[in-house]
Amino acid sequence: MDALGIGRAHVVGFSLGGRIAQSLAARHPERVKGLVLVVTAARSPHRDPIVAFLFWTLVRMVRKPGFWEKNALTRYPPTTASFLRQFEAQKAYDGRSVLKKIKAPTLVVHGSKDLSNPRRFSRELAWGIPEARLIEVPEDHFFIAKHPEWLNDPALKFLADVDAKRDVPVSPQGC
Repeated sequence: MDALGIGRAHVVGFSLGGRIAQSLAARHPERVKGLVLVVTAARSPHRDPIVAFLFWTLVRMVRKPGFWEKNALTRYPPTTASFLRQFEAQKAYDGRSVLKKIKAPTLVVHGSKDLSNPRRFSRELAWGIPEARLIEVPEDHFFIAKHPEWLNDPALKFLADVDAKRDVPVSPQGC
């Protein structure tokens, strides 16, 4: 932001990017105008038995030759090494202690069928941030690939309300 001369901005973070966005908003509240956190949590769910099994299965799959060419959800997929480092970074992250420091109006958007980030973790995140709003959509971790409007529509309305300084919802909803 400094390099681009941006003093304050809306910040949107997806999955690991949501954890990074939380840290930014907590450490530099004056820089974050509005915050949208998508399929993320304040801590890693890797100790949950189902999530641990899914992570282990995914790690085995991404190590197979040709995995990214066949399964990438983006035009620029990560390398296997960088993807595995993301897993390690997520496992080490625990931001629960800084959630109260987030001052920006916050919208948490979560897929209710997200097995890699169970509902209780997104609820913990939303309830830990003062005046955050939670929206749950009936899909999995990658719902934006199938239904981008389920993120875009509520996020754009939320951020427009922040810009207009309208009454932004102040309690978790959709729980």
